[in-house]
Amino acid sequence: MANKLDFSLYVVTDSRLVGEKSLESVIQLALKGGATMIQYREKNKEANEIYAKALVLKNMCNKFGVPLIINDRLDIAMAIDADGIHIGQKDLPIAEVRKLFGPHKIIGFTVENEAQVVLSNGQEVDYYIAAPVFRTNTKLDDRGLLGIEGLKSMIKVSKKPVIAAGGISLKNAADVMDLGSAGIVVVNQIMSGEDPKLISEKFIKILKPKGI
Repeated sequence: MANKLDFSLYVVTDSRLVGEKSLESVIQLALKGGATMIQYREKNKEANEIYAKALVLKNMCNKFGVPLIINDRLDIAMAIDADGIHIGQKDLPIAEVRKLFGPHKIIGFTVENEAQVVLSNGQEVDYYIAAPVFRTNTKLDDRGLLGIEGLKSMIKVSKKPVIAAGGISLKNAADVMDLGSAGIVVVNQIMSGEDPKLISEKFIKILKPKGI
C-alpha cells in the first residue's frame, strides 16, 4: 500500500499550538493547501475526546482523499477504522500491531538512528519517520540530532520510504528532499501559523516543483 501513498507533506497535529483557532479549522486549511497525509497526535486528552475528534478528522480527510493516521492509540485507530497508525520505539511491537490492525492498514514507525532502520527493515512497516533531523521545540527530549548526514545514511539503508521530521522549514525542505526523503513532517509552522493554507501551499511548491 505504501507505494500508492503520497508522503510529501505529512502534517502532524498539536492542539497546544493552534491558539484560538480550532484544530479542525487548521487541518481543513492544511488540506486545502495540499497536505498529503494527516497524523492526529493527542497526548493529554481522555479517550472519549480523542475518539470524537478523530472521527471528525477522518470524515474531513476522506473528503480530500487524504489518509488519516492515528498516533500511538491502536484502540482509537481501530474504533474509527482509521487509514493507519504511527508507533514509536516504546509502543507495541510492530508484529502485534499488524496482527491486530490488519494487513491492509498503514503502519508508520519512528526511527532515530541507522541501527533501528536496519532492525525493522524486514518487518511489516509501510514507512519510517526519521527524527529529529534538526532542532525543534515541538518535542523536548534528549535525542541526538540526525542532521543531513544522519538522515542521508538512514535513507541509504532503508527498504521503506523515509519521511524527515524535526525542524523542517521552508528554508531546508528542498535540501531534505534532495537526499531522497519521501516527504517531510510539519507541525509547528502549520499548527501555529496565521494562514495554514498558504504555508501548506508554499511547502507543496517546494516539494512538488513540477506539480507532480
